[in-house]
Amino acid sequence: MIEEVDATSLTVPALVELEKASALSGWGDKRGRAFIVNEAHGLRKDVIRQFLVVLERVPGHVVWIFTTTCEGQESLFENYSDGSPLLSRCLDFALARRGLAEAFAKRAQEIAQREGLDGRPLKDYLRLVQDNKNNFRAVIQAIEAGEMLGKDGDE
Repeated sequence: MIEEVDATSLTVPALVELEKASALSGWGDKRGRAFIVNEAHGLRKDVIRQFLVVLERVPGHVVWIFTTTCEGQESLFENYSDGSPLLSRCLDFALARRGLAEAFAKRAQEIAQREGLDGRPLKDYLRLVQDNKNNFRAVIQAIEAGEMLGKDGDE
């Protein structure tokens, strides 16, 4: 029972409907509900104001998750004069700074090896991950473009 929404397309009426849906859970379902608001830095002022109300009455079986990139976090709610009331209702988990680079590098190398696109040592994958600011999608795209093949494409 997970629902994802894009922050830039979220409207106050849509948020009201999501709040109504949050009161419901499946019959006999002991699991909760999660609402994921992707690219939270794109929330509009009127939606932020509505979230202040919604987040005051979240049922115990519901969690709201707001995601953004590091760059997005820097501009989080910059078009809103005071985003701190909303932010004070949130816990911040900065995943990009939690030592993920090495794990991402190892996984990227495994994928590259499986796809026949590997020609570099792990340290080069770590550099690739760091250069892409832990954006795993960008890392995979670079691998698909042949960036981790040997120098000039030679293995």
